[in-house]
Amino acid sequence: GDKVKAMQKLREHYFLKTDHPVKVGDLAEAHVLAVRDDKALVECCGCEYRIDAYSLNDRFVESCADWVKPGNKIRVRFRKVHINEDGTVRIAVTGRMKASAEMLMGMSVGSSYLGTVDGYNSYKKHYNVILLNGVTAVIPENNVMMGRSLKVGDQVNVKVNAVLETHIIGSAIRI
Repeated sequence: GDKVKAMQKLREHYFLKTDHPVKVGDLAEAHVLAVRDDKALVECCGCEYRIDAYSLNDRFVESCADWVKPGNKIRVRFRKVHINEDGTVRIAVTGRMKASAEMLMGMSVGSSYLGTVDGYNSYKKHYNVILLNGVTAVIPENNVMMGRSLKVGDQVNVKVNAVLETHIIGSAIRI
């Protein structure tokens, strides 16, 4: 009960009751709660999130246990912040630090980048891909070439169709 209340107070402080709420692209400190070879569970600003090994660092990470241990503090960047009408907060963070606004704005429509599928949103019917430069790409399901479905961890080539403030929209083909 006490931990649940404390986490709720942190979420309210960072996302709801502040003049400068946390937003996509912000850096923060996260506490590592648990580690497996393929992912680490972290707590950041009152929210828990898992970071897969491939998005833990700008360099290749084969095993999370090689980089972090429970109790460590790490720097993370917010990739997504979603606040529901009832005040619940969902976040996505990455240990990659390269995903700066400058990196995003340096991308051009029509260019191609390599990336790794990070997730699938069944409600919006799109894939999230973390490009090797740290930028997040959103790939609508109907923009996956050759009609193949993708899985988390698949390596893909992404063609940029649009550059937005926080991510790109693109099309992808599995490699």
